[in-house]
Amino acid sequence: MSEPFYVQRRLKELKHLIAGELEFDHEGAMGKTLIDFLDELTAMLAAQAGSREAEAYDFIMRALGYIGWLKSEQAFDARGYVNPFKPLPKPAAVPVLSGKPSWDWPVIYDPPTASKGGAFNADFRQYSALKMFGYAVGNKGRDEGWIQRKRQQFLSDFMEMSLPPIVAKTFGDQYGEPMSTTRLRKVANVIASNASNFARRRDPSYDLAIGDWEADLSFLEREHYHGNGLKFEPWPKVEWDKASIVQGRPKIESSTDKQRRALAKFRAQSLGGSWDLRELLVLIPLITGRDKECAIHLAAVEGIKHAEKFGDCLRVAELVRITPARLHGRLQAWLRNHSPVEFQLSRKGFKAHIAKSADGHARPFLIDRARITPI
Repeated sequence: MSEPFYVQRRLKELKHLIAGELEFDHEGAMGKTLIDFLDELTAMLAAQAGSREAEAYDFIMRALGYIGWLKSEQAFDARGYVNPFKPLPKPAAVPVLSGKPSWDWPVIYDPPTASKGGAFNADFRQYSALKMFGYAVGNKGRDEGWIQRKRQQFLSDFMEMSLPPIVAKTFGDQYGEPMSTTRLRKVANVIASNASNFARRRDPSYDLAIGDWEADLSFLEREHYHGNGLKFEPWPKVEWDKASIVQGRPKIESSTDKQRRALAKFRAQSLGGSWDLRELLVLIPLITGRDKECAIHLAAVEGIKHAEKFGDCLRVAELVRITPARLHGRLQAWLRNHSPVEFQLSRKGFKAHIAKSADGHARPFLIDRARITPI
């Protein structure tokens, strides 16, 4: 038997992906039609696929991909959209004398100028050969078209090709030769250093940028550190804390440590896989939009499961406390439809309890239905 509700969860993630992908034109009635189609597809698979629902889901993804490939020119090119089935266009190549592949990426940001005394200022310390050619992450990167596919194509070219003379003129031999451990070490260290500097600020507004840096660092590790054998030690990591050892003993995990672990897990697998209720209660205040609502739903399911097993509603009360006020009505209705758990606001905060009728009976816990019914 496959994992329960596999298709429902996977297609919910697909809807969130569509809603959050800037390359989709998902506004208006057409976007709603697509989401309704996914809902109907989910219900149909749940009713018919049985133990083979995971296999059925993979088949549907292959079929949709194949149809998209067959109709890509009509659906993308003819309507002026970027065709994901074709290589990304590059800037016009600069002619070179050798027969090797040419460097196609133009200089976007000129190097900072030195001061009168001949020393570079703080701007130069933040400047890299990656930034020179426009490499960007986070919201800024998306605004300027640096989606993941473009960033990783740029990093591959940066590793494999001879760089233009301006790089050596600005940075000396820091970036080394193409496909060398020197170049890989420098690029990986630049990315890890940027991510670590922002990670230590504990500011959620940088989470998207840090996630992009982590994804690019993993790409370099997979493709070049392991894939091409460009090994050196140690491989740089994103550091969220300046020190993990205090007075020779492991540091006791703080609330920020828990937030760091929850965010790292979220970046690695989104809301798929296994999530503990405590992890979700830590994660929910750190994320926004559809992801937050989906995490609240997962936590609510785990909360009523816990209440059914132990008669304890404290975790549901904690969930209500961190849920935005605009969702309280929907959460209350969802709890009443799937459990006997109710909550109310007292002078000491939110309280949750198992409601019983005058004759001592309580509504049933409908866990299976709760899993597939969003809040």
